[in-house]
Amino acid sequence: MNILTVVETVDIESAGGSAERARQLALHLKTLGHQSTILTTSVNYSDLTRSTLAELQVITLRSMFNRFWVPHPRFMIIGKLIKNSDVVHIINHWTILGLLSYIFCKAYNKPYFISPLGSLIIFGRSKILKRIYNLIIGRKIITNSSGCIVATLNEVNNLNDLGIYPEHTFHIPNGVNETKYPVKMSNDYLDALGLHNQYIVFIGRLNPIKGPDLLLQAFLTIADEIDNLDLVLIGPDEGMAEELKETALINGLDSRVHFLGHVYGDNKTMLIQESLFLVVPSRREAMSIVALEAGILAKPVLLTDVCGFNEVQDVGGGLVVKPDHESIYHGIKTLINNKEELGVMGQRLQTLVKQNYLWSSAATEHEKIFKSAMSNQELRCE
Repeated sequence: MNILTVVETVDIESAGGSAERARQLALHLKTLGHQSTILTTSVNYSDLTRSTLAELQVITLRSMFNRFWVPHPRFMIIGKLIKNSDVVHIINHWTILGLLSYIFCKAYNKPYFISPLGSLIIFGRSKILKRIYNLIIGRKIITNSSGCIVATLNEVNNLNDLGIYPEHTFHIPNGVNETKYPVKMSNDYLDALGLHNQYIVFIGRLNPIKGPDLLLQAFLTIADEIDNLDLVLIGPDEGMAEELKETALINGLDSRVHFLGHVYGDNKTMLIQESLFLVVPSRREAMSIVALEAGILAKPVLLTDVCGFNEVQDVGGGLVVKPDHESIYHGIKTLINNKEELGVMGQRLQTLVKQNYLWSSAATEHEKIFKSAMSNQELRCE
C-alpha cells in the first residue's frame, strides 16, 4: 500500500504524543513493506527529527503564521500526494492541513481515516473558532471518513458528546518500542546535572494541559516532609517555565526543582531509569506515551484519571488520581511511603506494556483496517 500520514507537526523536540504516534506508525508501516509518506508543516522541523525520519519520504509545507500553522496552499503538491496514495491517515482534528487533505480525499474518492487523539474536546484558546469549525466542516470530516481511530475509549464518549457518529470506530492504543531502551547505563549524566537526591520525574510540554503546575504545587507540600526528594521536569517550554521557576524560587526549592528542557534518547532513558517513579499530572491526555516509556523501563507511574490509562492501577503498576494538586500530593506520598514496593510495581507495569502496548502491534492493526478500507473502496468503484 501507499500510505500517506497527514499531521501538523512531527517534531521530536517541541511536539507531543500526536507527533510521536505519527512518526512511529509511519516508520513501522514502512517496516511492514508499505510505501509510507508523511505530509506535515515545516514548523519546528529539527535536524534531529529529519535524521530520525530519513528512511521515509517527508513533505514539509511552510506555515504562513506561527500561531495557527496555516500551510502555504500548495494545492498541486497536496493533490498529487493524495491522488497517488491508496489510503490517507489524518492525525488530529483542528488543522488546516487536515482540512485540505480531506477536500482532496473527497475529490479523488480516496479512503481516509481520522485520528483525533484527544483533540475533540474544545479546550483552551480559540473555543469559538473550534465550534464554528465543527459546525461547518469538522463533523463532516469524521462522519465521512472510512473510520475514526481512537487511542483511548474515552474518545468514543467525546464523539458521542459532540453528536458525531462515524460509521466505524477503531480502538488502537499508543505504544512504545521495546528494543529502543537500553537496560542500564553510566551515572555520569546524572552527576553532571547535580542530581544526587532521589527524585520523581515529569516528562511533557510545560503547558497547562499537561499540569506541571499541579505537580509543582504538590511537590511544594511534600518537600517539607521529605528533605532528600527532588523534582525533575523534562520538556519544552510553552509559556509556563518562568512562572514555575519563580514559584520554586520563592518557596526556597530552586535547588531541588530541575528544569532540563528537551531531553532525548539515552539521557532521557537514564533519567527515567534512575527516578523513583514518573508523574503524569495532565488535565487532559489522549493516553500518555511517557507512561508507556516508564513502563517498558519497569518504573511505576502516578497519573491522573483523564489520561486514558487506568490499567496502570488495575495491574498494580502505579496509582491513578484526580487532576488536582492535593490528589497528586497524596499519590506521591502513598508511593514514597511504600518505596519497597516500587520495584514490583514497575515490573507489573512492564509486563502490561510488553503484552499490549507496542508500536509494532499498533502498526499491524492499522495495516489491517487500511487494507479493509481499500477492499471496500474497490468494491464500490466496481
